[in-house]
Amino acid sequence: LAGQPRLLLLDEPFTGLDMPTQELLTSLFLDLAKSGEAILMSSHDIIGSINSCSRIMLFDGSIVGDGVPESLNANQWVQTFHVDAQNPLIKAVERVMAHESVVEK
Repeated sequence: LAGQPRLLLLDEPFTGLDMPTQELLTSLFLDLAKSGEAILMSSHDIIGSINSCSRIMLFDGSIVGDGVPESLNANQWVQTFHVDAQNPLIKAVERVMAHESVVEK
């Protein structure tokens, strides 16, 4: 965070944290998002993700869905992404950054 990156890639940021620390981290993520930072996070913690994310992609086998957290229960997906590349992380970030809803500041 010291270098003020435009994109944060986080892997399981809530793992091993107690609830007060999870809430503090969620508050930090929301503040960063409001200031224009993009955050791409992988997590098995659905509740933590719903509380801290504006959009969620689910991966289960070969199905990937993208939508607002409220659509998870309604099963109404906005768009589907399939990532198949030699370096899937780079390609995934490129596809996310190219999406029409992503604004670069």
